[in-house]
Amino acid sequence: MSSLYPDLTALNLFRLTAREGTVTAAAQALGMGQPQASRALAALQRRLGLVLLVRSGRLLVPTDAGLLFLEQADRALAEVEGLWESARTISAGRRAPIRMLVQSHLAHGLMPQVMADMRHAFPSLRIDLDIRQRNRLTQWANRAACDCVFATLPHDASWSVQTPLFDAEYLIGMPRNHPLKDVRRVKVEDLIGHAFVNVRAGLTTRDKLQEMCAMHNTVPSISLETGSVQSALQMAGAGLGLALCDPFTANNHAGNADLTFCRIVDGPTLNYGLSVKDPGEGWARKIAEILIRRAGAILARYLGDGR
Repeated sequence: MSSLYPDLTALNLFRLTAREGTVTAAAQALGMGQPQASRALAALQRRLGLVLLVRSGRLLVPTDAGLLFLEQADRALAEVEGLWESARTISAGRRAPIRMLVQSHLAHGLMPQVMADMRHAFPSLRIDLDIRQRNRLTQWANRAACDCVFATLPHDASWSVQTPLFDAEYLIGMPRNHPLKDVRRVKVEDLIGHAFVNVRAGLTTRDKLQEMCAMHNTVPSISLETGSVQSALQMAGAGLGLALCDPFTANNHAGNADLTFCRIVDGPTLNYGLSVKDPGEGWARKIAEILIRRAGAILARYLGDGR
């Protein structure tokens, strides 16, 4: 039965050849000789009944069938890597779950997809998610027995190695009948005189709104204050004013027909990073990769050329 399926080395060899463009480079990466690698690739294609690679000039490139198979091979090898990581976790005797501390505005618009991807990659790995607002996050991170923290930078988690992941621009959330609703990128000076729903003191978004207005020698006009960006957007959708928000909280309101979002010309930004106790662990590298990919899809939706 096993003879029906290609071995993992052959799959990895094909994947590396497709990316590097030469059998020699792929063979070197795997510690194989070039003749052995060429025979393995030929055997793989015979077994599959597919032509996976063709020569284009001095390089080997995937055929149409090769591109389709490459996508499936990537998924299969990622699952195998997750399986080995699960085995290492079991071997190391880790029974307690990974404890991850996440800034509150990321909990709904981003983390469900990230957690689903982590479960797929590491089926036996348990992750406990703690959610905290930014003004309490550092204190909690240093008091609790965390394995990692995902939040805006900087945050002082002295026990960890901190890695920047990506930046994100703030958006303006507004009711769909607002006079600025058709503006793709609004200037700060165009916001002067329009009422804002603000968040309470101690939250980053409040500070960013004040800083943004101060750069134009003005102060924001506040219609009311609320306890979170989440509720500020709900109030904005009800017509009570504009709300400064991050793309991930905006994504949590994607189904709200009463809201629309626009970018801000030279507006404030957020810097996101991951702090990990042991960045060498496989799950830590994987979660960083997933966070960048999943966040990138959301940022492209809200910060791309379209609305």
